[in-house]
Amino acid sequence: MNSRIATQGDFRSRGIVYRRATKADDAKLRALLHDNDMDSWVCICFEREPSYFDGESLMGESTAVIALDESTQNSPVGMYSCSFFPVHINGQPGRAGYLGGLRVDRKYRRRIRILKDGFASIPALLSEGELVPLWFTSVGEDNGTARRILEADLAGMPRYGFRGAMDTLAFSIRQRKNGGLLQRATIGDIPALVAFYNRQACAFQLSPVVTESWLSSLDGKHGLCLDDFWLLKDRGEIQGCLAVWDQRKFKQTTIHGYRFPLNRLRGVYNLYAAARRRIMLPAPGEKLEQVFLSFFALDKCAQNLAVDVVKEALLRVSEKNALVGILGLSDRNPLTDTLKSRLHPDCYRTRIETVSWPGEVQPDLDGRPVQPEVAIL
Repeated sequence: MNSRIATQGDFRSRGIVYRRATKADDAKLRALLHDNDMDSWVCICFEREPSYFDGESLMGESTAVIALDESTQNSPVGMYSCSFFPVHINGQPGRAGYLGGLRVDRKYRRRIRILKDGFASIPALLSEGELVPLWFTSVGEDNGTARRILEADLAGMPRYGFRGAMDTLAFSIRQRKNGGLLQRATIGDIPALVAFYNRQACAFQLSPVVTESWLSSLDGKHGLCLDDFWLLKDRGEIQGCLAVWDQRKFKQTTIHGYRFPLNRLRGVYNLYAAARRRIMLPAPGEKLEQVFLSFFALDKCAQNLAVDVVKEALLRVSEKNALVGILGLSDRNPLTDTLKSRLHPDCYRTRIETVSWPGEVQPDLDGRPVQPEVAIL
């Protein structure tokens, strides 16, 4: 017997209620993030302090869903988030939904039914205006457990379609260098900046669509304002852009521990990293002081300057008292291999997958590489 019931504002199944989270759930959401780290060679926790909701709706709109166990006085079972972005789809402006922030409390992880019901709750909880034609998500390539479940095409689960890989590159500020290439964007640059970025970004699937109204409205509330955008110009024409986006006031990356042998050899590795100008590994309990290099784009005629542009961007990262610059690029972006071979960043690969529910067809995407903006995922 199917015991799932959808009423206005919630979705119930087998004693678990799924509903949109409110500020009254803030402590539970933050605890789910803190207590359920991402287990790889390093156990990383992506936190939202002092409030989960301070990190919502960074570009577009987002909503969090929390699952509660009614049999144990509404103790938290898990959570996920749905975000809606303006993105490029087949080279044209569009809108897509992103599924992220999935966490399941350890006590419930072996119950596949909870995961299936969580996915079933998405169309039940969203409004008609939020039912976008294209959904996507990201899965760590080395997250074998998640991939086995999500990509297995199990009955009652949505279908995942692999669309391409993203490389998240982490650069140490020890590689910073002031080459005098970049200049800070001004109000007068907004129209040309929007036109330049979108012209470059439309070559990639799921890349952001930037608008003049969005740029003009940035007030620093989410750690980003127009002053954080830097331009590469030649005779007044924009040939490159990026933004140095500091989200640490509301989103933190905390190290919970390392697997063997790094848990024993972290000190030795850090001596090597210092000598090679690589990222040093924080001690367990410490935060990774990182800032995003967002909305990165270079014209073809300026791609030979990519290494120098990133080095100068790392100088701007250091001015924000951060130690690491994070840049997300498609593995098929021609700049990715250049930056990896010349600057030797630490690299974390994720799989970008579209998500469709039973009875739906996978979206028709052409062969462009996928490159969403990692700072808003």
